[in-house]
Amino acid sequence: MKSRWLLYLLVLGAGLAADLWTKSYFFEKYEFERPVVVIDGFFNIDCKYNPHFAFSLGPDNPSLVAILHLIAFGAIGYLLYHLKDGNFFVKIALALILAGAIGNLYDRMKIEKVRDFIDWHIGDKHWPTFNVADSMVSVGATIIVISLLFAPKEQKAAKKHGK
Repeated sequence: MKSRWLLYLLVLGAGLAADLWTKSYFFEKYEFERPVVVIDGFFNIDCKYNPHFAFSLGPDNPSLVAILHLIAFGAIGYLLYHLKDGNFFVKIALALILAGAIGNLYDRMKIEKVRDFIDWHIGDKHWPTFNVADSMVSVGATIIVISLLFAPKEQKAAKKHGK
C-alpha cells in the first residue's frame, strides 16, 4: 500500500516538475517570438498568458479561479485517500489531474495568469493554446472515463448499488 502511495506521489511530482519546467523553458526562450513553427500547418510554440480557466474559458477573476482550484484539490485528495486499491489507474489519473491543477494554480498565484504555449492547429483552425498541466488534466480525465466504461461488470454493479 505504501509503495502505491509513493508511486502516486512520484506521478504527481514528476508531472508538476514537467509542467513548471516546460513553462519556464519556453517562456524564457520564446516569449517574444510569436509563433515559433515546429510543424508547419500543424504545431507551433506560441507563448500566451491565459487569465481564464481551461482552454481560455471561464471568468477573468484570479481569486475565484484559485478558490475553484482549492475545492478541486480537496475533492481529488478525498478521492485518492478513499478509493480502494483496486482503482489503480483511476488513482494515477487523479494524481495527473492534481499535478496539472497545482501547476496552473502556481502560475495563478505567482503571476495571476497561466502560461500556455502549445498551439495545435490545422491550417488556420487553432485549438486553444494550452500547456503540459492542461494535458495532464485531459489525459487523467480520459483515463477515468475509459476506466468507468470498461470496468468489470461486478465493479459496475457494486458501484450501482453503492458498495
